[in-house]
Amino acid sequence: MPVGFSIMFDESRILLKALEKLMDRGVVALPQHDGRLLARSSKRIAKEALETASMQIVRVRVPAEVKADYGAPGATEGLLAA
Repeated sequence: MPVGFSIMFDESRILLKALEKLMDRGVVALPQHDGRLLARSSKRIAKEALETASMQIVRVRVPAEVKADYGAPGATEGLLAA
């Protein structure tokens, strides 16, 4: 298997595992390219889900961070791309 394919496959597995963890906790998240779109109030849970999933899949904690914030400051309904 080519190296690039393997890395992309691992990334997909991590993101799917994180989605499963979020669903198990009742958090709604939408897949978005290389991350997830979710409510700002779920930021901590999403970060934890992605980092835990990376440990389970590749045995390395891949740090997760917010890439974009689509809500007004202080709004609880805003969306995050994490």
